[in-house]
Amino acid sequence: MIFIYSGWVAWIIVVIVMLAKPLSILFRSFFVKIMPHRQWLGILLSILVIVHAVVFTANIGYELFFLESSYWDFTKYSGWGGLAFIVMIPLLITSNKTSMRLLKRNWKRVQQLAYIFFVAAGIHIYLANGQWYYTLLPIGIWLILYIVAIIKLRVSKKK
Repeated sequence: MIFIYSGWVAWIIVVIVMLAKPLSILFRSFFVKIMPHRQWLGILLSILVIVHAVVFTANIGYELFFLESSYWDFTKYSGWGGLAFIVMIPLLITSNKTSMRLLKRNWKRVQQLAYIFFVAAGIHIYLANGQWYYTLLPIGIWLILYIVAIIKLRVSKKK
């Protein structure tokens, strides 16, 4: 059961982290206070995802199942979970000041993998339990807010 709880807590954290930017642009409210803490929330999220994957792997008792082609079937939850996990690794590795300094502008490009992680994790959870309102709905809300925030930024730059 720990792998289920760690997965759900990780999902809640990633939703908060992903909503923080568009909401801070649109409303300049509480979410502005979350922005400086996204790095630590991302690290906590990564730890929870690792716990989720390790405990799941231990429960099924097969260490190299992800090397089988059937695992990477994107009509099943496993393929999307594997994609989310792989995308999460560079995010975790570069979530520090040293990486920011070494990668310079490329650091931001690496961190944009968070969008892929967010969508892949949401689809993974949806396919695992079928509750679209916990997964696909937050992705849809985020997408709408993100588009509106980009429009707001572009309009404010023209002024």
